[in-house]
Amino acid sequence: MTRQPPAPPAPVPDDDADPKGVTIFNPDAQDVRLDANGQPEQLLDYILSLARQLNPGWHLSMRYRRLAAPNGAEMALTSLEFAFIKMFAMVETGEAISRKQIVQGFGEDYLSYDQNRIDTMVRRLRRKAESDLGTKLPLNTERVRGYSFGDLLIIDP
Repeated sequence: MTRQPPAPPAPVPDDDADPKGVTIFNPDAQDVRLDANGQPEQLLDYILSLARQLNPGWHLSMRYRRLAAPNGAEMALTSLEFAFIKMFAMVETGEAISRKQIVQGFGEDYLSYDQNRIDTMVRRLRRKAESDLGTKLPLNTERVRGYSFGDLLIIDP
């Protein structure tokens, strides 16, 4: 499923402003929804769409718990997969995260956690990405060090 960026908002003439100027959003209009900060939602959607075009990396949606590939395809993530992928967004591209950090990020005790669960999750996540996104997940196994994400990973609100 490929997402098309939303169309830019239509300009609304501002009677109080310079006749050459244009107000992009009219907060008094009935069809404008405001977000929690009082900003028009459509403006945020448009800015995020432009940012995706400028930064063609992977995108992790915090609101919908979805991972979007650079080709625009998306896949839903389980809560464990989401927590796992989110760890890579908090470090530099290509930086390894140890198994101990992963287990602690899940809120579990490292010494009693079955390490095979991580391997199984990673194997299933890679397979799921191939089938749902049509592309390989840039999740690399780093010998002795853990795992790294080999591409740009951007967090979307």
